[in-house]
Amino acid sequence: MDKKKFNKLVRLLERGEEKALEPIYNEYSPKIKSVAISVMKDNRYLDDVVQAVMIKIYNDASIIRSVKFPDAFIYQMAKNISVDFYRRYYQDVMKEMNLEGIKQRENSIEEARERMEFHSMIDFLQDDEKEIIIMKLLFDYSFKQIADELEISESTAKWKYYNSLKKINEKIFLEKSN
Repeated sequence: MDKKKFNKLVRLLERGEEKALEPIYNEYSPKIKSVAISVMKDNRYLDDVVQAVMIKIYNDASIIRSVKFPDAFIYQMAKNISVDFYRRYYQDVMKEMNLEGIKQRENSIEEARERMEFHSMIDFLQDDEKEIIIMKLLFDYSFKQIADELEISESTAKWKYYNSLKKINEKIFLEKSN
């Protein structure tokens, strides 16, 4: 969803027009679920995470009325809420599992940590670089879609993407050598 359409819908939400939430839900719920499953490694709370994100958008419409990068904004919100759910429900999940299940969950936790490490690996990038990496790797955008969304040329989108990957690889190499 482009930022103009997103911000127009948020302004309608701000005026109390609840129907404006439907296109946002339709566009972002699959992406939110994707983020949630990558963080939590458990599909039990996917709908809860989507609902929490939608409620936050609705309740905070006046604060978020001019979001520059809607996809990155929704991605970050979904990630934060997923982490909160993960922490909140972790003890309940552990109680429900038997010993074999605990070992399987430990593997899932390790995978979630790896995903979180990815997020920490891109934190040092500039905002536009993070946006491009997220759009390409998480949302599977083409370079044309990225260019259109960010209002830059396709070649700039490619250059920033590959340059960001290079920075990430350099960071990984430096961390491994230390």
